[in-house]
Amino acid sequence: MAIYQATASAPVNIACIKYWGKRDTKLILPTNSSLSVTLDQDHLRSTTTSRADPSFEKDRLWLNGSEEEIKDGGRLATCIREMKSLRREVEQKNPNEPKLSSFAVHICSRNNFPTAAGLASSASGFAALVSSLAALYKLPATPSQLSLISRQGSGSACRSLFGGFVAWKMGSASDGSDSLAVEVAPQSHWPDIHALICVVSDDKKGTSSTSGMQRTVETSPLLQHRIKHVVPERMNAISEAILAKDFDTFARITMQDSNQFHAVCLDTDPPIFYMNDVSRAIIALVTEYNRLSVENGGKLKAAYTYDAGPNAVIYAPKENLKEIISMVVKYFPQAEPFKDPFGLFGAQSVGAGSVVSGFNEAVAKPFGVGAVKALIHTRTKYTPIGGQDQSKPLPYDPSTNLETQIRTSCQSSLDNLKTSYLDCILLHSALDTLPRTITAWRILMALQDAGKVKHIGVSNVYDVSILEALHRDGGRMVEVVQNRWFSGNKWDKAVLGYCTHNSIQYQSFWTLTGAPKLLAHPTLIGISKRLHCTPAQTLYKIAQTLGITPISGTTNEEHMKEDIDVAALTFDEETSAEKITRSIQRDDIPRMLKYSKRIKKFKLSSDAYIAKEYTGWAADAPPAILFPQLRVLETHEAFELPFILHAMGGALVNLVTTSPISDTSANELAEKSAVLQTLKVVGSIERITQPMCTVIQKAKHLQNIDMTMRIDEDVWQYAAQLCRLKHFNAYLLPFHENFTFKPAIFFALVNLSFCIWDTSTALDMMKATSFPVLQSLACTLVWTHTKRPRLSEAAALFGAIASCCSPMSLTSLEVWYEINGVYPACASFGLMWVGHGS
Repeated sequence: MAIYQATASAPVNIACIKYWGKRDTKLILPTNSSLSVTLDQDHLRSTTTSRADPSFEKDRLWLNGSEEEIKDGGRLATCIREMKSLRREVEQKNPNEPKLSSFAVHICSRNNFPTAAGLASSASGFAALVSSLAALYKLPATPSQLSLISRQGSGSACRSLFGGFVAWKMGSASDGSDSLAVEVAPQSHWPDIHALICVVSDDKKGTSSTSGMQRTVETSPLLQHRIKHVVPERMNAISEAILAKDFDTFARITMQDSNQFHAVCLDTDPPIFYMNDVSRAIIALVTEYNRLSVENGGKLKAAYTYDAGPNAVIYAPKENLKEIISMVVKYFPQAEPFKDPFGLFGAQSVGAGSVVSGFNEAVAKPFGVGAVKALIHTRTKYTPIGGQDQSKPLPYDPSTNLETQIRTSCQSSLDNLKTSYLDCILLHSALDTLPRTITAWRILMALQDAGKVKHIGVSNVYDVSILEALHRDGGRMVEVVQNRWFSGNKWDKAVLGYCTHNSIQYQSFWTLTGAPKLLAHPTLIGISKRLHCTPAQTLYKIAQTLGITPISGTTNEEHMKEDIDVAALTFDEETSAEKITRSIQRDDIPRMLKYSKRIKKFKLSSDAYIAKEYTGWAADAPPAILFPQLRVLETHEAFELPFILHAMGGALVNLVTTSPISDTSANELAEKSAVLQTLKVVGSIERITQPMCTVIQKAKHLQNIDMTMRIDEDVWQYAAQLCRLKHFNAYLLPFHENFTFKPAIFFALVNLSFCIWDTSTALDMMKATSFPVLQSLACTLVWTHTKRPRLSEAAALFGAIASCCSPMSLTSLEVWYEINGVYPACASFGLMWVGHGS
């Protein structure tokens, strides 16, 4: 049995020019036009699922888990009725379509923010409702056309069908046919505008917007002046300010209109009070913040606005948000730490807050914890309906079957481009079910086989299992994946790794917009300055070195040229290492680890710079600081960070050799050492034998051990058990007094590299053992200042090696003997002896 269901989400919008008052309460036709900013759905959205089924007895709706009554003739009923009417038109044109218009619908909606608390919940709710029904009914309608219906649920809902900056034109037709929403500018036009929402109350409003505005229309003389003289002028002025990206004008008009809106509410009889003392205190703070900027020769830096509720929305360029958040937190301390979604405060926190220098702190009194219940930092956002820009003609008829839609869309592209083939065509996203997605994929395969398309791929797929299914069940490997690549999805590690492993071209969008923290990282900025390029160019180059093709959506000619120039950029080792090293400070370790994957791709062939700085930091780090960093590293193991792992090996050494270590710390250290590749051990055997043995024994991924110490048998025994061990570099001091050498110790060691300071000790060791399983042996003899090895000692050592080792068991043997002017060759032993002058 077929299931007819669709889910859609819609964002909150906050008006800068307020809508207040209806000239027709049934059709919800406003007394004035309005303009709003659409906010990011990641932080504020309504999500609605609609399902149609012949077994349903009546239309029903659940909001945040509780069933809401759908009253006959009410707004919900009106929206559902109008959407069914549009579906009926589709069914009349195509009799083969299922008669969904005759089925009852069940609708579930949920907000991720307080309902009815001045955050435009009804706007996003009705927009999501109409969008989900449009998707369910497969309606070929534009957002503006759908806004005519969503407006009848909640007036401002029509603005939540668009992203960016949106105007709701009041219109003049009595039937409301020209009262609809239009886009003033997309989010991409002015992405720098952010918003801080101060949630003063999440309680339901004492006076609803519906009843409040009707009382105002009936009783407020000020409203009539506003409608006729104020709003028309402000609509034109703020639209021009948005197009010109003039924040000073935008801010001034936004605050003026908010003030007048609440003045109109006070002019209502009886008066309506939406703001409270906390709301007014926030106004005072923003006013003082702006005053200081203007007096210092600047412009307005922030704009407050209030809808019908006490919650403040503060608009500002992103660069000002850190100061604004600190200011608000100082006067309104938070019960929970501020969530910093855009990384304004880096590894630090906002703490107790602060104000900028010269700020008059007497403008408002500090409030207690809870006066502002929460702070939400968000931004403008573009949110298309169903992934398709329906404001433009659709490239296919959504009422037709899937194959017809895809083939029609492909042909539409061929016709528009006036070509006989396409280089690449992508599924915009996975379909509602995996079988339908596989069906669509096979249709693309057929287009490719017919020569219509050179390459096929998918977009907005962040689940590796879908890509695997397309290959396994669909019958062909995906050739192109086009995804968001940003911190919000943890840089799409799984899909990117899958693409890299299978030679799939990975294309990134949102490369710059989604990486504000990385673009602001001091290392990246420093390298950009050193190489005389922009941070954006540096980030694009990092993406390219990762095998990613970044997609540039700029319409700016200068930016286009900069993007093209990225191909010629190179990151030399000196520049990379120098800049990265400077960023590795104690307070910057978490940030360093966070960006280590990208930094690695600057092609650091030497880890000396990193090891020196990082080991130096960790030498003084107590276990309470070091162990959490080990945990972070362990989660990044897939990044293969040889330079940081090498440095962490040194950090472990410093930890266990510079101070006594408890059994608890040794066990934790051993558990976390699984991420190590190299472990260096330096020091006195009396101090480190037991804890070091524990670490070595449990370090399953250990590949190399470097030792400069008095050797204890237990250390050798544990090391010999590590079958994966590739190198055992032992810089030998005299053996421990209780040491007895056993040949079995070496059976698991494939490659040994010895740097022997004491020739007689080396002779004793060679005579006491054999090396039957070794493939190669590198042995370095180093003379000391107190004793210069004699040639007779060297010859004796060669004899011992030759007697212990069968030439057949050795693929190569190199002995480096550091002494003045000695370059003999020992061909009779099958050895190479190279002397270095001191």
